[in-house]
Amino acid sequence: MKKTHFLLCLLLLISLVFVSLQLQELHDYSEFVKALIVPCVCLFYLGSKQKHSKYFTVFLVLFSVSEGLTFIGGFLPINYEYFLGNVLYILAYSMLTVGVIKEFHISHLLQHYKYTIMILGLLNLYILYVMYSASGLKFTTESIVVEFIYNVVILLLLTTTFLNYLVQDNRNTLLLFMGSLSVVFSEVIQYAFYYIAPVAVLNLVSFTLTITGFLFYYVFAVQKDSSKKEWVKVES
Repeated sequence: MKKTHFLLCLLLLISLVFVSLQLQELHDYSEFVKALIVPCVCLFYLGSKQKHSKYFTVFLVLFSVSEGLTFIGGFLPINYEYFLGNVLYILAYSMLTVGVIKEFHISHLLQHYKYTIMILGLLNLYILYVMYSASGLKFTTESIVVEFIYNVVILLLLTTTFLNYLVQDNRNTLLLFMGSLSVVFSEVIQYAFYYIAPVAVLNLVSFTLTITGFLFYYVFAVQKDSSKKEWVKVES
């Protein structure tokens, strides 16, 4: 618990620096500060004494590596940071999603939640359509494919964590769902900031949701829980 409080204080400090740089319109430096969030969470998680989930660990490591590209992007070939970074994000979110899906009993879901799954599927298709309609013309053919896969993966993560919460209905799955909800909304708002309306307040909201989401993830991962689920169970 002390490590959680220390991490919270560290993230609050990062937030203050980020806001200060944003107010001074030093956007490049603020992006460097933002890129420190997930690596900090990753280091605290790897340094914890609890049993580490392999899916969650790979998720944090891949995400941290992608964030680290922010610091060396200027030295990389053109578009290298964009494509490599997004591929790493896609792999990271996919690992977290697989960690949830592997515990599902498909027959149980289809029997009891088939209408919920259908509604969520239609909603996700609509969101994908709206996002592409709003900014699709700003992408090259290659980047359209990357953005489409990226958006599909984060929406699938949100859908699976929501279904996981509906099925299990406990504190652990709620934390995982709230973390995913915050992170996915952060991604959507950041998408709007970069490609639709570059308003500073959107970047600030996206940053706040990112911190909130990864705090949920961290608490989810390190708390002691008596769940039967091996991948979410944390042992002392």
